Amino acid sequence: MRIGILSDIHGNLPALEAVLADMERRGVDRVVNLGDVAFRGPFPAECTVRVRQMGAPVILGNTEVWLTEAEPKLPEALLAVRAWTRERMAPADLDWLAALPAEFRLEVAGQRLLFAHGSPRSNMEFLFPFTPEADLKAALAASAADVVVVGHTHWAFSRRIGQVHLIGAGSIGLPFDGDPRAAYAILEVTERSVGVTHVRVAYDQERTVAAARESGFPDLGFLEYTVRKGQRPE
Repeated sequence: MRIGILSDIHGNLPALEAVLADMERRGVDRVVNLGDVAFRGPFPAECTVRVRQMGAPVILGNTEVWLTEAEPKLPEALLAVRAWTRERMAPADLDWLAALPAEFRLEVAGQRLLFAHGSPRSNMEFLFPFTPEADLKAALAASAADVVVVGHTHWAFSRRIGQVHLIGAGSIGLPFDGDPRAAYAILEVTERSVGVTHVRVAYDQERTVAAARESGFPDLGFLEYTVRKGQRPE
């Protein structure tokens, strides 16, 4: 089975469209979405509608919590992004985001797969490619899975931690690993193993930046730098 993994779209519709077109060309049997669909990009409503139309499993990301809980504790800049985003989204879509599950599990060909946003413990926990192995073992200890697939860090990677294959899907909308192209992953699941292909897709970054500027997006500097550079501002 070939499973396409989408993660951390962050309201970047041109990046999402490019990834979906690429994934269709490559062919997958099903799709799993690791969350952070709408927040911090200029197309929050459009991305949410497109993701809902797909009908694929979607996991609750930390920014879904930020968007939908009553009084999130965020810096002023992110509170402004939250208000701007909520103004552009339908109440039904916000309700849908709030009701997303914390994880998704799947067993294929005897392989137990766990999909989470941050880690099996929390959608706020960061599991990086450079996280010390002892810390990763602790985060994965209770996963009860052969393969754990996460997003949240915006880094694409694959590591073997004891008996667990840990995969970071990377970010479609806001990569932080130095490559500005949209990132997604394809899992190849057989009875013997689970392989992963990390895919990078070029897209119209200037369309994203222009849309943010024209719409009065309140965190334009962060978005413009990250979309163009593929990393967070220093």
